[in-house]
Formats: sequence, structure tokens, C-alpha cells
Amino acid sequence: MAGYSSIGTYSGTGASNNVVTFGFRPAFVMFKRTDSTNNWQMYDTTRSPSNPVNDILFADTSGAENVDITGNNFDVTDTGIVINNTSGAQNASGGTYIYMAFADTREAAFWKDVSGQGNNWTPNNLDYRDSLPDSPANNFAVGNPLKSFNGGGGSPMVYSEGNLKLSRPSGATGWASSYGTMSVSSGKWFWEAMCFHGGSADNVIGIHEANTSMFQIVGYSGDPTGYGYNKAGNKLNNSTGSAYGATYANGDVIGVALDMDAGTVAFYKNGASQGTAFTGLSGDFIAAFSSTNSSSDEGFWIANFGQDSTFAGAKPMGAYTDDSELGNFQYQPAAGFKSLCTANLPTPSIVDGSEYFDTVLFNGTGANQTISGFNFQPDFVWNKTRNEARHHTLNDSVRGGGHLKSSNTDPEGATTISAYNSDGYDWVYNAPNNWYTGSATVVSWAWKAGGTAVSNTDGSITSQVSANTEAGFSIVSYSGVGASSGATVGHGLNKSPELILPKNRGDIGSWHGYHSALGGTKGILLNSTNAASTDAGFWNNTNPTSSVFTVGTYNVFDYDYIAYCFHSVEGYSKVGSYTGNGSTDGPFIFLGFRPAFVLVKKSSATGKWVLMDTSRGLYNVMSGTNALYPHLADAEGTDPNNRELDFLSNGFKVRNAGGDANGSGATIIYLAFAETPFKLANAR
Repeated sequence: MAGYSSIGTYSGTGASNNVVTFGFRPAFVMFKRTDSTNNWQMYDTTRSPSNPVNDILFADTSGAENVDITGNNFDVTDTGIVINNTSGAQNASGGTYIYMAFADTREAAFWKDVSGQGNNWTPNNLDYRDSLPDSPANNFAVGNPLKSFNGGGGSPMVYSEGNLKLSRPSGATGWASSYGTMSVSSGKWFWEAMCFHGGSADNVIGIHEANTSMFQIVGYSGDPTGYGYNKAGNKLNNSTGSAYGATYANGDVIGVALDMDAGTVAFYKNGASQGTAFTGLSGDFIAAFSSTNSSSDEGFWIANFGQDSTFAGAKPMGAYTDDSELGNFQYQPAAGFKSLCTANLPTPSIVDGSEYFDTVLFNGTGANQTISGFNFQPDFVWNKTRNEARHHTLNDSVRGGGHLKSSNTDPEGATTISAYNSDGYDWVYNAPNNWYTGSATVVSWAWKAGGTAVSNTDGSITSQVSANTEAGFSIVSYSGVGASSGATVGHGLNKSPELILPKNRGDIGSWHGYHSALGGTKGILLNSTNAASTDAGFWNNTNPTSSVFTVGTYNVFDYDYIAYCFHSVEGYSKVGSYTGNGSTDGPFIFLGFRPAFVLVKKSSATGKWVLMDTSRGLYNVMSGTNALYPHLADAEGTDPNNRELDFLSNGFKVRNAGGDANGSGATIIYLAFAETPFKLANAR
């Protein structure tokens, strides 16, 4: 069994450094020479905890243990043994030997000091089933307590066994659902789970779109973004079920094969495929599990994403790995499919988010000053005083040094940046409002676009564009003079922007924004608390394409305009939306990275724009005392109520009931940038 046992042969060399490879660090080895008379020799690392391993017992005699320091011994390595003697019993030149070797089981190893120094732990109510193969280099998915749905009276799902046992205990009311910690949008992925349902309890296993509204039964009527397979053998997608595969019962292992390249999902019962259940899948999906009970019956799943094929000791260890030879499964994963673990996740094109988005904190001096410390030469700079009520100022290298204010409708103002440098910029103090006084504390967010702007003729209006296609960000300058509603403007990206923030530079006017969750028929104002509104004046009822965006009457007056365009980049940035639940156990939003910056706005009703970042909010939970508001000149944290977020390794969690970030049933749009992609991230 790969990684656990090896039975084979080797040849003696009659010299030191004869390497025998098992593929693991052995705990037990037995030898026998077959071409000449010799004893069966037995060794283990419990009796010989350090090299050389030399405490011998003979399987074919009743003799006592023999310590043979020079004649018969070997060194244990991480992949096998090295024989450094010329004994005929182990390493005669040309000799033929058979062996049997076993690795340390987790029961023997999880508490053991493998350095050989004997600094072993003493287990207390632990055994090998409590030790899993996760490491700093590779973590497997588990159930996510931060993303679960509790139906029928609000009784919560119970998590145990390292968040792999997802239980609806007897006495809890109704259904509940749990979701996995890893979302995927491409590739082929496999996991399995053991079912238990007592009496009238029931179970559903499946997948769910990562950031759509959760539901108490995966795929049931009212859940159009969930896809499930229940114990009655039915498949569910926004329905009560239709005939699909075999029924399943207690102890059955249900496998899930999610092929995001083909857009399909198939289910397996005890290793037997039930066929393709659903097609046409696209987007970001996570594992999903639902269970119910009655007053005396329990329902639960024990999941295995590759870390525990015994299902917490309920079954013997499986013998199968995934297509990358990672994980351990009770049944063979489908060919080409991989386990859900960080080692298998694709490496993002942007590994270090600070090379494209960065934050610097500084203190004002009451004079001109050079701001440095960014990891690149900025093209777009957004500044805000933290302790003083002064407007947000937005500068970019395409326009030059003039500033705009996100918190009001003013046209472009005086120069506040005189030069953009290799790691920062030169700030001008003698601008309106005396930016920044000697007592001011300031946060400066910066983005890297494409440097010097170039002419873009993709649209009916020629634009000047500084675009960073790798980071999904561009700065677009264009003139509305002589144009009309329905004109198009090239944005320089290779994908459709999901967020556009345009501003009239020459006259008073709002920031008439576009967000993909609202679509081209609506717009939202960056300088206002207003809800999104339906109006062709924003975008002429047209969504942007991979080359142009279409302007309505609001963004094509006879003035010059600047527009900041963003689209999501896996592992680096995310533009999206979520639905609030009005609970202190608020929504979990999967981003695919550990965020450094999050901007949210309730779009379905009046609500503030709320902005938080990890440079100012150093610890979770980040409260409203760290919040800044792009539509207001207010100092940091002037309205701290109902604005609490946890920044996590794979997204963020809303921790307040109601308010701007979590009104019940409200649609909240967001923009987020990464500190570290999830594949490489640690918990905060």
C-alpha cells in the first residue's frame, strides 16, 4: 500500500551505502536472504528509536533480542533504509534478499518526537484518528463553520472530527446545510463522504455556487444554485427531486466528481458511478452537505477530502490516491480527478498582491513631502486622512497631479501630486484645505496600472488608457465633447470590467458607477448613500464587453472624463455581491485569497460605502472603528455601529446584524484585493 507498506526484494552490494527505497519512513522492517542460509531478522524503531537501528529479533528462533552494533544494522531515512554493513544476512555482494516494511501508523507517530531526542508527547483522549496529514505545505478542505445554513428554527449544524463530521443531532429542529472551505472554478475535483441517517433522518450531498444565497437543503425547491443527490436516489436542483441513481443508506460512501472544465458533476456510491447528474455548470463551486433529523434520530455526514479515508475510524483505511498521488480515499477517484487541497490548487498568476496593490500609512508634516514604501510606482493613488474630517482624494498618472474627491461632486481640483516615483509620489501641501497638516494621520492606497497612457480606438470615442491586463485594472481618459448616449469607450483590458468608476473632470457631477451585480440597466453613486437605481442615463442599458464600455447621458456631457475599471483576477482581486441575513452570524464571502482591502456597499437600499484594510485594522474582528467611508469626509470610525468584518485566509465573514454590510435580504456589492492567494495564505 503506497505510503504505508512495501513488500519486495533487493540485491546486496557488499559495500556501505546500499539504499533500499520504500517510499516512506519505516517503523518495522523484516529481512531474509533467499540465496543462502540465514535467519529472518526483525527490526523496529520503537525498540531502536535512533540510528543505527540494531535491536534484532529472529522470526525463526525463540532467541532473545540481540543488539548487533556493527554486523547487522541500518539507518532509517524518510524514504527507506541505508545499509552500511557487509553482513551476509543483509548485504552480501550479489546476495538476494526479500523484505517487508511498514510505516509508522499515525497512532504511533502523532505524539512521537521524530528527531530521536525522545521528547515525546503524552496523548490524552487522542489516537491516530485525531491526526491528519495536513501541514503548512498542504491543507485539505474541511467543513466550514463560518458558512452554514440552519433551517427549521435555527438549530445549528454541529462540527466535530476536525470539521469533517457535519451533524444534525437528535433534538435539533429541521434541516441544516454545511459547505466546504475551498471553491473551484476550473479543474477536476473529487471528494467522498460517509452517510448516516437514523430513522426518519435524511441526507443530501452535492455542490453549491460559492457566494450565492445558502439554503437549508442543497438543491431543493428555492435553491437554483445548489445541485444535490439524496438518499432516495434523486437529484435536486431547485426541485423536490427527479430520478437519478441508486438509493443509499447508513455506512455508504458517496463520491463527488466535479469537472469544472466540462461543467459537469457525477456522483458515486461505494465506488460505482451513478452517471452524470448535471451539466452546464460554470462559476465558483464548493462542496455542500445537508442533513435532517427527528426528535430521536440523528443525521450526519463524515467527509473525506483526502485526509481521512477511515471516516474517523468507521472504516479501514482506503488504498487509493488522487491523480496527483495525493490524499487517501476509500474508493478510487475518477481518472484525472484531484483532491481538494492547497497543493492541488492552481498557482495564481499574481502570487504577491502587494506588487499591484499596496497600502502605506504616513503622518502629515504641514509641508510638501515624499511618500514612499510602495512595492511599485503607483498609477492610481487614493488618500484619506484618518483622524481629520477631510475629503478622500483620488489621483492618477494619466491625468497628472490634479485631484478628484470621491466624497463629493466637485470637478478636478488643484495639483496634489507633483511626481510619481519608483516606490511612491511627491505630495504637494499648498493645495486647497492645506493637505496635510502636521497632526494628520493618512492612509494611502495605490494601484499599478500600465504606466504611460496609450491611445485606444476600440470604441467610437478614442480614449487614452493605462492598462494592467494581468491585474485587471485600467485608467481610462476620454472626452464626451460631441458624443451622444450610446457611444463606446475602449478600456484596454482583455475581459469585461465588473466595476467602473467614472467622473466628470470639468464640471460638478456625481460618480456614476457600474457594477456587474447590478448590470447595465442600473448605476450606483460612489459619492452617495443612495441605492442603485434603474436609469439608461448611466450605461445606456448596456453591459461592458471585453474591449469597450457604453456610456449613457450621465457620462458623456461636453467635458473630459476619467474612469477606473476593474475586473476580478483569481487569487488577487474580486468584484462581487452577497445577500445579507441580518444576523451576527453573517454571510461568509469566499474570495479565494486573504484580503488586504475590502469595500462594501448596500446596493438594494440606502446605505454607506464602508472601506476596511489590514494596514489599519490589525486584528479580527475588525470593528467599525477602522471604517472609512468613500462618500464622506468623516474621520476614521466616526460611525462604528454594525460594521464588523473578519478577514480570513480565504475571504471575509460579516459579524454584525443588519447595518450597511448585512441588512436582512439586502444585496451588498463589494470590491476586494488580496494580501495572499488562498493557496499560500495562513489564517489571520
